[in-house]
Amino acid sequence: MSGKSMLRYGHNLSRMSVMTSHEQRWIDALLRSEQDLTCFTAKEAVHWIAGVPNLGGAQRKMIPNVVKLNYTLRKSKEFECMSQKNKRTKTGNEWRLIQ
Repeated sequence: MSGKSMLRYGHNLSRMSVMTSHEQRWIDALLRSEQDLTCFTAKEAVHWIAGVPNLGGAQRKMIPNVVKLNYTLRKSKEFECMSQKNKRTKTGNEWRLIQ
């Protein structure tokens, strides 16, 4: 299918704005974690997501890496980036939950 025919049938060519089902599950797990979401990094959030069981109670198999979670948090409407990554101090992006 060409790009024009995909637009005609309503397909979205941009994946940046669309949350996949795995990404939505990661956001839901982060919201279900009992952590303070006022100021956190993606590295901390990956550990929190890994500790939250899925809805069936089993251990989570799909756990994002730090880069993928930063990408997912940027796509999410529920979180905002407070500060960007600083290479000199080796700190990652800091995120917070929008109230």
